Amino acid sequence: MGSEKNIKRAIKILISAKQIQKRVAELGKEITEYYKNKVSEKRPLVIIIVQKGASIFGADLVRKIRLSLDLRFIRVVSYGGKTMPQSDPEIFDKIKSGIENDHVLVVEDILDTGKTLAFIKSYLNNLQPMSLNFAVLLIKKMKRMAKIPRVRFKAFTISNKFVVGYGLDYNEIYRNLPYVGVIENYSPR
Repeated sequence: MGSEKNIKRAIKILISAKQIQKRVAELGKEITEYYKNKVSEKRPLVIIIVQKGASIFGADLVRKIRLSLDLRFIRVVSYGGKTMPQSDPEIFDKIKSGIENDHVLVVEDILDTGKTLAFIKSYLNNLQPMSLNFAVLLIKKMKRMAKIPRVRFKAFTISNKFVVGYGLDYNEIYRNLPYVGVIENYSPR
């Protein structure tokens, strides 16, 4: 992997690390306020982080939520190493124990075609949570290919650009960038 200097030349910053951290703190307060009378230590808020893309956003977000939490992970694949979803989403790591009658918040990195969020909603609704909401880092302005669930907690809306950083990748690299950026001279198909 190239040096940080090479990465900075190749990637144009779209959302700075400072902007991200400010918005994540705000989202943490919004989520805390929304769920404060709905969850308890006996019935914590179940947070499901969608791997791998939402891992960094999710880790930062849960540290800003001032509630009892039960942290879970699922891995959903649809990109297959490409810049646009190539197939219907598929779950590789499923929820290990029930979420029946729990308040559930899914943390996702990006909403683009809508297929992944719709798939996750359908999968989790079959497990009968008391409520199901979504927190999404980036909402792309683009045509949806599926009926999307309501996203109650959203950080940023962006144009239809292929982005990397802050958990988002291209062929498994760039996830570690502290900002969200666009690869220069690149346009999505």
